[in-house]
Amino acid sequence: MEKVWIVQGETGQYDDRIVWLFGWFETEEAAVQCTTFLKNMLKLAEEGVVDGTSPPQPMHYGRRAEVEGLMKKFDPDFRMDYTGTKYSHFTIPKGVDFSNLKLTDAKIEMFKSIVRRELEDK
Repeated sequence: MEKVWIVQGETGQYDDRIVWLFGWFETEEAAVQCTTFLKNMLKLAEEGVVDGTSPPQPMHYGRRAEVEGLMKKFDPDFRMDYTGTKYSHFTIPKGVDFSNLKLTDAKIEMFKSIVRRELEDK
């Protein structure tokens, strides 16, 4: 069975965990290279050396917006919280139909009504 390699980013933990898909690749080698590139760029951004002119600085909460700004140049969906950000890759069978996972207008309205009810109950 043919496979596709997916690169994803994630931040947070437990209920606050956010996962996003960066992209897909036809070879594992390409997915590994992309994952390694993103991890390396994140490390450099956290150290404050992405532009090559800033001296390395320790990462702390006050620099989170700066790191996010730098990383969004490479990963437009980049997120970061106090747990940091991790990149990884995994495989799925090629040709899997995920169309049933698409959020239709009906599903969105259902979610909105559930949220409204939850808010009214509080």
